[in-house]
Parts: sequence; structure tokens; C-alpha cells
Amino acid sequence: MFTKNYILLTLILSSLIFIYSPGYAQQTEEKRVTLRELAKEALENNPRIIAARYTLEAMKAVPPQVSSWPDPEIAVSIEKIPEDNISISEAEKIYSISQSFPFPGKLGLKGKMAQWDVEKFTAEYRATVLKVLAELKIAYYDLYFINKSIEITNKNLDILKKLEKTAQARYIVGKGIQQDIVKAQVEISRLYETLEILNGRKESIKALIRSILNRPPDSPVGVHEEIKKSPLEFNFDQLLEIALRRSPELFSVRIDVEKNRTDLELARREYLPDFTAKVAMRQMDGSITGYDAMLGMSIPIYFYWKQRKGVEEKANFLSEALKKEESLKQSIAFRLKDFYVNAITSQKVITLYEKAIIPQAVISLESAIKAYEVGKVDFLTPLEALTRLLNDELSYYREIVNYQENLARIEEITDSEIIR
Repeated sequence: MFTKNYILLTLILSSLIFIYSPGYAQQTEEKRVTLRELAKEALENNPRIIAARYTLEAMKAVPPQVSSWPDPEIAVSIEKIPEDNISISEAEKIYSISQSFPFPGKLGLKGKMAQWDVEKFTAEYRATVLKVLAELKIAYYDLYFINKSIEITNKNLDILKKLEKTAQARYIVGKGIQQDIVKAQVEISRLYETLEILNGRKESIKALIRSILNRPPDSPVGVHEEIKKSPLEFNFDQLLEIALRRSPELFSVRIDVEKNRTDLELARREYLPDFTAKVAMRQMDGSITGYDAMLGMSIPIYFYWKQRKGVEEKANFLSEALKKEESLKQSIAFRLKDFYVNAITSQKVITLYEKAIIPQAVISLESAIKAYEVGKVDFLTPLEALTRLLNDELSYYREIVNYQENLARIEEITDSEIIR
């Protein structure tokens, strides 16, 4: 009950301070935006996502090209030109058309390799989308923390100003010392310094969000909604199973494995010959004098140095891809475990702040202020209590942001919607 009353009182005080803060008039002109709205805008306008989309569309045009036969060749040759008058009209003309084509199956394998590239770029496009969205969410949460820090600092600044007035009143009636007033003024100056730093950091994060959304400089970012702690409904083993099944990064490496297998099979087909077919028609004095036909094939006579080495090359690339897949699985498991443990830790710390630390800090500050007002403690006691409360409130919101940011990273790895 006490925790709920405290949170309600904090929200009321924060709202009053926020309304009368200098930046309120400007912020009311900005549209309130949600994270989901910003994510949709990023999908539509982010340059990296758009570039990846164009690359994917370009790769889709490759398979039909590489799986097609080479263009046929037509030729006209002139033979038996008379020596006395060099008349082409009296010479024999040969009209021919030729077509080269690989051994059956080679073009199909080349098309299959190109299709693997399409699948790979599809996975990389998805990975780009997830990375951009994770960056946006983290920037969004960082901006939320900065806004909360400004609100809390303003609230504590107001309390400190009241303590300064109390110190002045006690000094006037001879119950306090001037040093208490000076201490209060020094701390007030430090809080103003903190506000300047926070406002500068706020503009930097807003600039980052604009760049992710591809907005013009100095365009309004919008007033962000209050963050609600998203529940983590999966344990680590479940998340790892999802990641190994859905991770675009891992899918891309698995496609590399399949592509290298196909490439190895194609290298083995290079032992087989390619063919060339040609037909020709002979003409002299306007009459057809005969036809020619030819069928040729390549002979892989240098297979020991060429085709054999090609197979060795592709086999080594396949082994490399398999090891990369194994290494990436380990990397995903490590990163996922790191983000998961950090999220669980933040979750526990948040509960501790809500149920114990902050309520105790509030009681300590209220008690210290009352004791100072009646002269039972020196000025340093309420000042230290106020500083502890300020740090505890900042730490509380920092943990909320840490929790949400770790969920955003887990989403990026698992390609799953966790933040709601």
C-alpha cells in the first residue's frame, strides 16, 4: 500500500514540476508517439533497410540469368573469292549458327547457387531490420531515461530550494549557521549543472532517433509514452531453442553451408565436358550448294591441375562454412545468456527498489527534514538523505531501461516479439 501511495505521489509531483518546467510549452506542441509508431516509420524510411531491400530485389534477378544457356552465335563467312576480280557476289557464302551448352545439370546447379544467394540476402535483410529496430528501441529507452532523470532532478531541485529557505530561516533566528545555506546553494548549482548535461544528452539521443527514422535535423521527435515493464515469458532454454531456429544471422550461415555444398557438387561436374553444336548453309550464285553440321565438346585434359584443385578448393570452403556455423551457435548462446541474465538481474533489482529501497529512502528523507526543522540534526543529514533518494530513483529507472534494452537485444537474436 505504501509503495502504491508513494508512486502516486511521485507521479503527481513529477507532473507538477514537469508542467512548470521551461521546456513544457515546447513539448506540448509535439505529438505523443508510441514505440510501435516509430518502429513502423523506421521500416518505411530507414536508409539501411531500404538499401538492403533493393539489394534483395537485385539478387532475385540473378537465378534466371545464370541458369540460362549462353547466347547463340550467328556468322557469315565468305570463301572461294575469285582472284581476278575479287567479286564477293561470285564467292561462296556460308551462313552458320552455333550454340554452346554445358553438360546437363551444370546450369541447374548454378541456378541453385544463385537461389541460395537470394535466401542469404533475405536473411541478411531480416537481420538488418532487426538490428535497426533494436537500435531504435534502445535509443527510445535511453531518451525515456534522460526525460525521467530531468524530472527527478527538477523534483529534487525543488526540495533542495525548500531546504535552502529553511536554512535561511533558521539562520535569521539564530538557530542555524550560514554554512548550511552555502551548502544548499552549492548543491543547487550542481543540480543545475546536471540538468544542462542531461539536456545536452537528450538532444544527442533525439538526433540519433532522427537519423534512424531518416528525418530532417531539428524535426520534432515527439513526446514518448510511459514505459511499462514487459514480462519475460520464456526461460533461457526456450529462448535458445527459438534463436537456433529463427535467428536470421544463423540462417544466413546455414545457407552458406548449403551453397558451398552445391558449389562442391558443381566443381565435381567440371570433370564432365561442355558441348558446342553448329549448323551452316552454303550458298553460291544465289543457290544453296549444301549444308554443314558440327558437334564438339571440351576435353578436361588438365583435370589434375584444374578440376581436381577446384574440388579441393570448394571442399575447404564447405569445411570453413560448417565451422562458422558451429562458432556462431556458440556466440549466439553466449550473447543470449548474457542478455537473459542481465534482464533477470534487472528484474530482481527493480522489485527491490519498488518494495524496499525507495520507500525506505523516502521515509529517511522525510524524517531527516523534520528533524532538521526542529534542530535535532545538522543540515548534512537531510542533504545526504536527499542525495540518496535522487540516486535511488535514478537507479530505479536505469534498471527499468536496462531491462527493456536487454529484451530488445533478445528480440534481435531470436527474431521474436517480446516487448509489448
